[in-house]
Amino acid sequence: DVKGGPFAKQFTTALALLREQNPQFRHFAVISFFTDVLYTVRRDHPGVPIGFTRRHDHAQDMARLAGYTSYPWQLLMFTLDRVYDFFIYYALVPWLRVDMLETRSEDVSETYVRDVSPRPVLVWTVNDPVRKAFFKEIGCAVMTDTVNEMREEQ
Repeated sequence: DVKGGPFAKQFTTALALLREQNPQFRHFAVISFFTDVLYTVRRDHPGVPIGFTRRHDHAQDMARLAGYTSYPWQLLMFTLDRVYDFFIYYALVPWLRVDMLETRSEDVSETYVRDVSPRPVLVWTVNDPVRKAFFKEIGCAVMTDTVNEMREEQ
């Protein structure tokens, strides 16, 4: 999960060095909600899978933090979040050739997985065995804090 800002190029330089010095690190992906990071990785390392992290209801959260809690503000922010989602899924994700989508477990449903198909969905953080089973059943990969339990399940 890579943070953005002025560090995108520095990250890809470090990634190249890591891959050169450690050829055993062949199976990984770069995930970020910063499009500059994803663009730079795609450009400099075309074979490395990239994933876009969805920022859930970002405008609504920012409005609440700023104290804009009235109904008109919340309606406007909800609308902006839906426009943002539309832009992400139908413009930015295809343009960047994103390989997977990452999102919070609370935002995932069978409909969501079907709508973003054929891109796989990576769900964070899922520690409950019942929820893990559900997400696997609908075709998601999961991030978990209980790696040892997952090894035992396989």
